[in-house]
Amino acid sequence: MSTRRTGFTLFTEKNSLDGDRVKVTLLEKNITCETVIVDPNNPPGDLLEVNPQVILPTLITREIAIYHTDTILEFLDERFPHPPLLPNDPILRAKFRLTLKTVVNDWYPLVEKLIGRKTADNKTNKAIADLLVAYAPLFSQTNYFQSDDFSLIDATIVPFLWWVKYLDIPLPKKAQPVLDYYDRLQEKESVKLAFDKKEKTV
Repeated sequence: MSTRRTGFTLFTEKNSLDGDRVKVTLLEKNITCETVIVDPNNPPGDLLEVNPQVILPTLITREIAIYHTDTILEFLDERFPHPPLLPNDPILRAKFRLTLKTVVNDWYPLVEKLIGRKTADNKTNKAIADLLVAYAPLFSQTNYFQSDDFSLIDATIVPFLWWVKYLDIPLPKKAQPVLDYYDRLQEKESVKLAFDKKEKTV
């Protein structure tokens, strides 16, 4: 068993999907990291020193302070290459990056509209259900999304699906491959640890 690396601090907002995908990646890389929940309107001084714009999440290591989530994730995968979370082949790597952009730009905003909402939003619920039905065949082709190995795509999708489950968004039977995929993700130690006790903090 590898030794957990230390000296990392993650500054993130409460209920941040980006913060959660960084957490999953850190755990998958076996990196111990302190998480600090930040109120963007009242950021701590040590964050302001390295990131005056308070761009969240921000990862601080002994060597560097990094913000913008894609930059954080690529730094972690390059700085700590085992296990690799992006393919080595440049064409596959580009395809993975395009998928990441799609999930973050098209999927995340749907769930973010619902977080903290006190009344139902049937239109957004339907949009999420329709999206997952459309993508359902891709979730059953391999053990993980577009790969036999866990990747940054999975680390990015799992926060979205966690909220879909937590918010009890109704999904039709055609979305079952997505739910089966989510069950497989729940077997990963990194995913279990990242979302352990999360419901108590929402």
